[in-house]
Amino acid sequence: MHEWHVMWIGHSVHHSGEDYNMATGLRQGVVQPMMGYMYWIHTDLVNRLPLGLEYIFNTPMAHRMHHRPPGNCNYAGMLIIWDRMFGTYVPEVVRQDVYGLHPQPNTFDPVKLNAAHLVEMSQLGDEMAKKANYKKTDGDGDVVGDGGSSGGGDGNGVGKGEAKGDDTISFSWWRLVFKKRANHRMVCDLRLLFKPIPPMRADVRGEKKRVKWDGAKTANWSPWLVALYVTFVGLLVAVGGVGLLLKSHSMHLADAFASVVVWCLASSAILRFADQEQNTASKAAIQSALLLPVFFGILVARPAELALATAVASGATSGVYNTSV
Repeated sequence: MHEWHVMWIGHSVHHSGEDYNMATGLRQGVVQPMMGYMYWIHTDLVNRLPLGLEYIFNTPMAHRMHHRPPGNCNYAGMLIIWDRMFGTYVPEVVRQDVYGLHPQPNTFDPVKLNAAHLVEMSQLGDEMAKKANYKKTDGDGDVVGDGGSSGGGDGNGVGKGEAKGDDTISFSWWRLVFKKRANHRMVCDLRLLFKPIPPMRADVRGEKKRVKWDGAKTANWSPWLVALYVTFVGLLVAVGGVGLLLKSHSMHLADAFASVVVWCLASSAILRFADQEQNTASKAAIQSALLLPVFFGILVARPAELALATAVASGATSGVYNTSV
């Protein structure tokens, strides 16, 4: 899931958490199944295990390195011997408590987090296309043998008016579907199983080099009001989600699908509000306030089921009337 771009789309959501705790174990992408057997190792409260267990099993120590950027190591689910044997094992020698992605998508919005690597793939695909196009030019943006512009390029493979870091998705992402994002040297050495794990060392960094995302805080909202609103609306979203899980099996498919879509939109809106971006915070607050009544209305009234029942009753009434006539 780490080595291929297409697999990393879903798994990157799990790695986007900047806190390493049990909640991170539950943090899963939409297209990635829950991996419950790895849940317990998501903790920073457990140091190295004794009795040589670190040489055999995947442990919190080993998995912390898996979550420290870039994180392309210690892939094991249960037995770390495979990583040690195949050369993908990296021991934790210094506790830095730095987790997340690189670069980190600075948002709490689950929709954006699920699409973050797809956006990155689009940007990389655009760069690949521009480099390929640049090779066909004479170096100043003019196509060789064509005498014209290659689309407004600046001679460096970047089109005019196109800024890097955009969060839109272009169709260029397909260029990386079958490409690897992490490469490892092919190794299979049994001697690595007995290679000693170095002792722990102190973290000598004078200051933390990475600040955790805690919202942009550029919106003109009081922190207390933000906390109150996020707590209240977030609680309603959570209760609604549990209710949807309990009732979905007895709901009409159309009602269940509509409930899921509206619930996801409400969740996205409240967490975009938590981002406290100046241009989106107020709009997200209004969206979440409007979507929640719609969600609970669908959950309780079940309009598709009601419409179907009404249609059946109307048909039955018409049949009785025709028979009597």
